[in-house]
Amino acid sequence: MDQVKIGKLIAMLRKEKGLTQSELGEKVGVSDGAVSKWERGTTCPDISIINTLSKTLGITSDELLTGELSNETRKRISYKKSLKTIIPQLIIFLIVATISVFIIVRNNSNVYKLESIDDEYSIVGKIIFTNDKTNIIVNKIVFKNKEFVKTTIKNYEYKINCNKDILFKKGNINAENVIKDGMTIKKFSQTFTINYADKIVTKKQELINNGIELKITFKTEDNKMINKIIRIKLTK
Repeated sequence: MDQVKIGKLIAMLRKEKGLTQSELGEKVGVSDGAVSKWERGTTCPDISIINTLSKTLGITSDELLTGELSNETRKRISYKKSLKTIIPQLIIFLIVATISVFIIVRNNSNVYKLESIDDEYSIVGKIIFTNDKTNIIVNKIVFKNKEFVKTTIKNYEYKINCNKDILFKKGNINAENVIKDGMTIKKFSQTFTINYADKIVTKKQELINNGIELKITFKTEDNKMINKIIRIKLTK
């Protein structure tokens, strides 16, 4: 028998099973010092405990006595090693995937599209509700009356209301030289955007149920006022 080969095999299989020398010794009825001597190749296990030691290490008596594993045993050990690596990675992947799905679902449940109630207008935008604020985003507004959009304006202001409460207001209709000369309503609508955030989370259900109004006031070149109220509903 090759004591060194047997010792190396015992040490490798013990570590593979996560056992200390003391724990392996307890299982087969010897001291940790005896196990240490086996693994250093200074002594061999007594023949009386070969069967018990082989079963504890998960190999045959022949494999233990020769210090060599069969191909079948090598494959089995390799497979177990792979599982030890794969399972933690799989668990981490599932945890990350679960968290990601939760975040996506949670975010989607708090995002509403803006949709014009009136055929005269169309609007592209959304409202995003978070725990501490509401974000109103308008990317585009289109006035469908072709004659109306040709009107030249020199100023404007707009408000967003919910149930007649002003959520916010921008612009001053009475200010002078606010926009470039020759600005038409069509050009205005092509550049018009809103990205507004505020702590109006308390109005979340009110906004969902009742929608919002976008009121835009234009001042024309001849100082006439044109008011347009775009009624907007929130949809999923």
